[in-house]
Amino acid sequence: MRTKGKMTDNLLNDSLLIGKTKSEVLKTLGEPDQQTESRLHYTVDPGIEYMSSPWTYWLTVKIDTVSGKVTEVWIAD
Repeated sequence: MRTKGKMTDNLLNDSLLIGKTKSEVLKTLGEPDQQTESRLHYTVDPGIEYMSSPWTYWLTVKIDTVSGKVTEVWIAD
């Protein structure tokens, strides 16, 4: 979670996953914690603490079901 959390700024700000295939995302981030047909969800720890405990977020990767390529990436708690 922490390693992926450290990557979130680059993944979001530099659009590193946009246009990639699901296979390419899996090679980069590994297996998701949850997934649907069009979304991969990863639990990430970007290093933010709440009451002395890590605050985890969901990194969501949206994959277009027609093209099979990433169209959006976002983080939410």
